[in-house]
Amino acid sequence: MGYIISLILIILCIRYKNSKIMFFLTFFWMWILISFSYGNADYEMYKGLYVQYGQGQIHIGFEFLFELSCKIFYNMGFSYNVFLGVYSFIGLALIGSTIYKFSRNKSIVAICYFLFPFVLDAIQIRNFMAMAIMIFAFRYLLDNSLKSTFKYIILNIISASFHSYTVICFMFIFLKKISTKKIFIITIILTIVVTILSMTNLIIPILSLIMPESKLTAYFVWKVYTPGISSIFKSMILIILTIYIIKLYKRILKNNEQNENNYITLKLLEITEKLHIFFIIFFPMLTYNNQIMRLPRALLIMIYILGGNLLIKRENYIRKDNFILKVLIVLLILIWLQTFIISINISDITIKPILEQNYLLDFFKLEG
Repeated sequence: MGYIISLILIILCIRYKNSKIMFFLTFFWMWILISFSYGNADYEMYKGLYVQYGQGQIHIGFEFLFELSCKIFYNMGFSYNVFLGVYSFIGLALIGSTIYKFSRNKSIVAICYFLFPFVLDAIQIRNFMAMAIMIFAFRYLLDNSLKSTFKYIILNIISASFHSYTVICFMFIFLKKISTKKIFIITIILTIVVTILSMTNLIIPILSLIMPESKLTAYFVWKVYTPGISSIFKSMILIILTIYIIKLYKRILKNNEQNENNYITLKLLEITEKLHIFFIIFFPMLTYNNQIMRLPRALLIMIYILGGNLLIKRENYIRKDNFILKVLIVLLILIWLQTFIISINISDITIKPILEQNYLLDFFKLEG
């Protein structure tokens, strides 16, 4: 039944693009799928960590807030799934509030997130919370005031205490102040440098100066998730396609009347474009691990918000560009799904458990 409910939500969200009811129902469904889930790829691992952190058997180091969260709930006598319920509610609320604030077609954006990358977020729960906090913090990048910058930094620190990879998001403060042309030049130079370092393996000792040994081993030594050439190529296509989508969207907006909503949308576009150009630097690291794509994956929500806003009817929109943009966004979702779920053949431990193995659905005899 998990598949049927999901399909109904997809159809209704496409039909009622800005329905507040469908928006909240979609997020409620996602909360159920995370909170009562069991049997997915990382479930037993995180359940074990929950007990170990709670009993003080191990310490996670820099990512201390996740450990602290587990310890608090465990010592209060709550089960792992109760912890997961509260934890996922906070994460989904952060994501949902961002969609609600910036999107003019809320339900269609919510269902796009459900299609991808929700399934991976439901499994990689530390990454999920870190990403949710940074998506929420994105609003403070739109304002150049000292107060907003301070809020962004604080949220970045909190995010990194759940998953340290988001430390790199600190650089976004500086990137937004640099012109797109300069960022492109800097990116080309740094990409050449990183390529040389990756080819010679010199990147590992350099990164060891700033990365914990456990993270360095996981991402650059074990190579458990090393992608093939086709996967690397598709990852590059994803970034390039996203940049093109943003540029096309900017062209469409320039042919439309100027108002406050368009001004905010343009600022979102400019920042998102700069970040995706900057991500090109990490292409050479894909030879080590495709988990490098976690940040672009997180920013998909901003692309969905921008794409959803395009569905508002405007007389001055260029119909051809409008249609092309919608097609490209659909293509973007399909490539993400094909690259990171279908092509690496993990649907049996991602999609199926999320939709089929659920305590609540089992209780009501609705399991898929």
